[in-house]
Amino acid sequence: MSKILLVGTGRALTHMTGRLLKRNGFDVQCAVGAEEALQVIRANEPAVVIADLEMNGTERTWFCREIKQSAKAPKLLLISGGEEDEIPTLNAGADDWIKKPYHMDVLYTRIKVHLRQE
Repeated sequence: MSKILLVGTGRALTHMTGRLLKRNGFDVQCAVGAEEALQVIRANEPAVVIADLEMNGTERTWFCREIKQSAKAPKLLLISGGEEDEIPTLNAGADDWIKKPYHMDVLYTRIKVHLRQE
């Protein structure tokens, strides 16, 4: 089973979403913040990273580039409320963008699509 890393800014919400993904059959690990996420990526090489981070455009671009420079670059899905960073983030290495608020079924489907692309 392919590993998924779920990254968020708050531990409670990140772990709650992680539990929902696990109930739907995904192998999920959670991280809080960009630095913890990068450590987990380097150690565990997940197939998909889902990042729900409230970052400014510069931080988001840096995060995407750091992930894409990892040994085995995972697929990266970013979740955000603002559309203004969508194009720069995709250009920096994100593979997909999900706008908030989102429905969990949309997230499940997007994950499955990216896992099929491996």
